[in-house]
Amino acid sequence: MSNAGKMNVNKTVVLELNYQCNLHCIHCYIPDTEKHPMRFMEYADAKEVLDQLKKYGFRRILITGGEPLFNPDFEKIYSYAWDLGFIITLFTNATLMNKEKTELLVKKRPAMIRISLFGADRNSYETITGQNRYTEVCEKILYLKAQGVNVTVKIPLLRQNDVVKMKEIQAEFSAKGISTKIEVRILPRFNGDTEAVNYRYTPQEIIDLRIDNEGRGSEYYRQIKKLPQKKARDISYCIHVCQPFVINPEMNLQLCFFIREISVNLKENSFEKACHLLVEKVSEEYKEETFCECLQCDKQYLCPYCPGWAKTEVGKVNEKIPFLCELVKLYEEKYDCLSESI
Repeated sequence: MSNAGKMNVNKTVVLELNYQCNLHCIHCYIPDTEKHPMRFMEYADAKEVLDQLKKYGFRRILITGGEPLFNPDFEKIYSYAWDLGFIITLFTNATLMNKEKTELLVKKRPAMIRISLFGADRNSYETITGQNRYTEVCEKILYLKAQGVNVTVKIPLLRQNDVVKMKEIQAEFSAKGISTKIEVRILPRFNGDTEAVNYRYTPQEIIDLRIDNEGRGSEYYRQIKKLPQKKARDISYCIHVCQPFVINPEMNLQLCFFIREISVNLKENSFEKACHLLVEKVSEEYKEETFCECLQCDKQYLCPYCPGWAKTEVGKVNEKIPFLCELVKLYEEKYDCLSESI
């Protein structure tokens, strides 16, 4: 566990309600072999673990999937968590947000709903997801915002998307007070399938597309340059400081979204015991993993390195991610130039 031997109750605990999704996105990092229709977190199991989390003092949960609204017990699980007073974040594609579910989320507002908008227009959305749901998702985003719900939008940066249109829809949402993130992190699937990587842009292309907010980015860059140099976080940090925080549909506790092969069942153990057991198992598994190359890098202060990302991208934790190394180097060069011109 942490240095104090206690659970880190300040973290957000993730409930993966199911792996299955009603869309078929070409870049999804969950392999089709895992999207079995009967893998749903059941209400009774969710209720049990939520009661435990409440007892231990956790305050924040993230509900996700797959597509979490696909779970037949979604409304019961969500309502129970909200009634217990949890600060809830919901990740969804919003395509299954019918009248009942929408009314629930307006009445019992989460702290945030992050809606994935998989295309910048109808054609790209259908190409990426296999369904023409672009217009209704945009309408749902605007409706939730009008109802006072804190809704944010994530758009994946894929070659199938028209970047000009992506910037236009981002500007439209921004004008209405809706935060929008263009996501450059497109990952291989958990089973090693690298098809999705073919759809992402290269680091140099990402820089050339100028998808970042340069004014805000420049200010952030100036601020972090003044701070003590941040060190990249290795797998030891994940295990002992962040600690296990994802509960999958089979009620297994795992370290994170990406390090999934080691888990402890919550039907057989309390959350507290499972957390201790998982820390021991993961620590043993990765005890030989050293973190040398990244610790010598002078760009750690700017790098959002993640061992789980490394596990998915290059097959090993505590290894550098060439895509990320190049992207961080180019952003540093860019913001150095911008800072000099001010």
